[in-house]
Amino acid sequence: MGLLQEADIICGPLLDYDRLMSEEHFKQYAMTARAEHPSTGSLTTVRGPVRFSSSQAEVREHTPAIPGEHTEEVLTEAGFEKQEITDLLAGGALFVSTEGPDEERS
Repeated sequence: MGLLQEADIICGPLLDYDRLMSEEHFKQYAMTARAEHPSTGSLTTVRGPVRFSSSQAEVREHTPAIPGEHTEEVLTEAGFEKQEITDLLAGGALFVSTEGPDEERS
């Protein structure tokens, strides 16, 4: 990291979750948000690093507790049709969890 700093390249250490949450600078700028997860309860998550005075970002969805938990929702929001998603799943191109809070999938 010293070489990068000497070359005027902005850089910093890569912190694990526990260290990040304990950093004073991180706390000072309120970089966390609480989110409710249907199966694991209340979680602390990291806010987006960019803020604008006229539009504040907010946590709208919980972080996936299991891989693939939001796959179908994300693809639907991106404009994929139900049959396209079904075909991608059948072909093994996608993974959707069969566990957890979204078990009521059709």
